[in-house]
Amino acid sequence: MTNTITLKDIYDICDRLEQKMDRRMCTVEKKIDVLESFRDNLLGKIAVITIFISAVFTLSIAWVKDKLGF
Repeated sequence: MTNTITLKDIYDICDRLEQKMDRRMCTVEKKIDVLESFRDNLLGKIAVITIFISAVFTLSIAWVKDKLGF
């Protein structure tokens, strides 16, 4: 009895491995998408807060300069 491995056998084995890897990659991509959306949301909020603080700081410096006559 000779056991011969055909090209179809190799293709079947590779296909099963590809399917397993694809399922794993899809779950990882879903998790990464959630983390990226959280990070993007947080960066947007930080940008708005930074703009507000910068505007308040600039206006207060301008007010102080106006009062001191610079």
